[in-house]
Amino acid sequence: MATEHSGLRAGHIAGLDGMRAIAILAVISWHSALASQFPLEALGPVQALVTSGWAGVDLFFALSGFLITTLLLREEAERGRFSLSRFYLRRALRILPVFYAVFILLTFVFARSSWFASVRVMHVWQKGSALGLWPYATFWGNYFTGYFQGAFSQPVYNPGDAFLVFWSLCVEEHFYLLWPLVLFGVRSTRVRVSVALAVCLALPALRFFAWSNLWDAESTIHTASHYRLDSLLIGSLGALMFDSACLRPRALRIVGLSAAGVSAYLVADGSLSVRPAGNALGASLGLSAVAVASTVALMELRRLPLAPWTRALEARPLRYVGRLSYAMYLIHFPMIDLGRRLYFSVPRSATLGNFLVATCWFTLLSVAAAAVLHHAVERPFLQLKRRLGRAGSV
Repeated sequence: MATEHSGLRAGHIAGLDGMRAIAILAVISWHSALASQFPLEALGPVQALVTSGWAGVDLFFALSGFLITTLLLREEAERGRFSLSRFYLRRALRILPVFYAVFILLTFVFARSSWFASVRVMHVWQKGSALGLWPYATFWGNYFTGYFQGAFSQPVYNPGDAFLVFWSLCVEEHFYLLWPLVLFGVRSTRVRVSVALAVCLALPALRFFAWSNLWDAESTIHTASHYRLDSLLIGSLGALMFDSACLRPRALRIVGLSAAGVSAYLVADGSLSVRPAGNALGASLGLSAVAVASTVALMELRRLPLAPWTRALEARPLRYVGRLSYAMYLIHFPMIDLGRRLYFSVPRSATLGNFLVATCWFTLLSVAAAAVLHHAVERPFLQLKRRLGRAGSV
C-alpha cells in the first residue's frame, strides 16, 4: 500500500483526471444526441451506450464522494482533526467562481441571442419571472426543475436545458454541506461506515416507494438531493473502506463486476437508458449499481496506480479534458447550440457518421470555451485554494 499512499501524499491519485474526462464525454455525447435532431435509432450499435451518457453524472457523484472523503481522512490523519472552515472555503474557491461566471453569461449574454436555443428561456426576461432563476443561483434548483416534464420529456432539444443541468451541482453542494459535518462529529470509523451504509441502503428503497406513489416521481427521483445522495455516499464508503485497511482485492473485483453487470443488463433492458428513473427497477437498483461500479473502479485506480488501465487514463489528452471537465459541464449546452447552428446550417442525413462528427464538433467547442474559463476564472482561484494548505487537489 506504500505506493498508493505516496501518491496521495503528492496530492494526486493516478487516473482520476482520465475518469473525469470519461464522465464529461459521456454527458456531452448524450446531450449531443438530443441536439442532433436525429432519431435515436440512427445511432445504431452505439445507441445504448450514448443514451446511457447520463451515467457520467453519477460517475462524477461517486468520484466526488470518494475524493472528498479521502482528502478529509488524510487531513485528519495528518493533523488529528480536519478544519471545517478551511474545507468549506476550499470548496467555495473551487466551485463558485466559474459557476457564477457561467451563470452570468447564460443569463445576461447568451439568453439575449437567438443563437443559443438552450438558454433562451422565454420567461427569464418577462416581468417578475427572472425570480425563477434564483433556485439555480442558490443551489436549490434541483427541487424545481420538472426535469422530465418538458425539457427532457422527449429525445429532442429544448429551451432551458442549459439551466436544468445545474441540478447535479445542487446535489453535490448539499453533500458538501452535510457529509463533512458527520465526519467531524463522528470519529469512529465503524460508526461512520454504519451511517453511510444505512443511507445507501435506505435511499434505493425510498426511490422504489416514491416511483410508485409520487406525482412527477421520475423528475423528483432523478434530481432531488434526498433521493440522490447515496450516489456520493457510496463513493464515500469506498474511501472509508480503503483507509480502514479492510480492503479485499478479490472481493472488490467481484463487487465491481457484479455492479457493472447489473448496470449493463439494465441498460440493455431499457431500465437505465434514455431516462434512468424511467421505471422502478432503474430508479432503485440501477442508480445504485452505477455508483457502486464507479466507486470500485476508483478504488482500483488508487490500489493499482501502475496498472495498464490506470496508465491509459493518465494519457495527456484525457488528463487535459479531465482538468477542464467542470467548466465543460457548465458551458457545454450553449456550445452545443453554437455547434448545432454551424454544423446543421445545411441538411444532414441521419447517419451514425454524421452524429459522430457533430459530437466531436460540439466537444471541441466545449473544450475551447472551458479552456478560456479555466485560464481566465478558474485557475486563479485554484491557485489561491492551494495556498490555504496542503489538503490535496480535487
